[in-house]
Formats: sequence, structure tokens, C-alpha cells
Amino acid sequence: DNEFDALLLCFPASHHDRDEDCTLEQLIAHYSETEFIPNCDCNICNQKTTLSKQIAITTCPPILCVVLCRKKLDGESITSSVQFPVSGLNITGHELQYDLVGTIHHMPKKNSDTGHYTSICQSQQSQSCSWFNYNDHEVSFSNFTNKWNDKALKAHTKMATILFYVSGALQTRIRSRSAIVDLQDDTTSYSSPVNDKDGTGE
Repeated sequence: DNEFDALLLCFPASHHDRDEDCTLEQLIAHYSETEFIPNCDCNICNQKTTLSKQIAITTCPPILCVVLCRKKLDGESITSSVQFPVSGLNITGHELQYDLVGTIHHMPKKNSDTGHYTSICQSQQSQSCSWFNYNDHEVSFSNFTNKWNDKALKAHTKMATILFYVSGALQTRIRSRSAIVDLQDDTTSYSSPVNDKDGTGE
């Protein structure tokens, strides 16, 4: 058993040829697929054989960092939309569930290895469910989720590269501490977006 700080999820080979929409659960299933390794030396029969290898996630940390490895073999970026749960993520099949608290998004420059990073985080006020877009020194409200089904909007799922989840049990302990201060409370100043249809605050 090996502990992990971050879950690195690669895309199936088909995504390197064309961008296909998928879900976070599908990428986790791909991560756990059985891998067959041919021409391995067997210490028992002393012959060449094919070994099988499979990764199983049995325990998870209270704070889960999921990295979507979007780099293609040719250096370009995979822009597939990855639909990820905003709440109730369960990857072990046990009672432990995660809620999304923040994301990092990468906007790549065409024909370049560079790009621009932004972040979208949820206010940790117990009475607030607002999401905020952090773009360098600018902070603004973000239309991050669909108000009808609480799913992340597709404009964000195509650029998300890192997802930060917190277990429900840890959130309960954090919010029970009176010393916690939310930097984005109602008295904090922020810039209001002129046009936030795509949730970028620009």
C-alpha cells in the first residue's frame, strides 16, 4: 500500500487524436484498468510470461488533489471536457465522500507550451455557496455551476487541470472552529465582472 498526495489521471489514447468529452469517473476507471506486461521473467517457472498489473484505490486523504494530465504526445493540450462532481465524489466505494472546494484552469496558447492559469474557489462561509474567479490580482464572482443541477459549466470543464476536494468529515471539523476567517466574506471588496456569461469574470 502506497500513500499518495495527488491522483494523477491520464487520458485514454483516443483523446490524443481527438478531444472527446468524458467524466472524472471514467478517467478514474481508466487509471484502474488492468495493464498487461509481456515478456517478463517468472521466478517460479523460469520462463517468459505476461504479467498483469492493476491499481486499486482503497484509502484516500482528507484533502484530495486530482491532476488531469492534459499534455498530448505532440506537446499540445487535450481540451476534452471532463465533467467532475461538485459534491458527493466517491472513488473508493466506501462512505467517504468529497466536495469540490477549488479548481485550477489552464488556458494554453496555440502552438506553444505556455499559457495562463486561473483559479476558481468556493467561499467557505457556511451560509454561502458562491464561487470566485482568481485571475492574477483580480477577484470576481464566477458562474461556475449550473443553477439547475449544480454541475460545473462546460466552459470550465474544458480547461480544468487540477481539482481540490475536501472530505465531508474534514469540512465539518473546520467549520466548527470559530477562529476560521473567510477572506471572501460579505465585507471584503472585490471587482464585479462586466460580463460573466462564461464564468471567467472577464
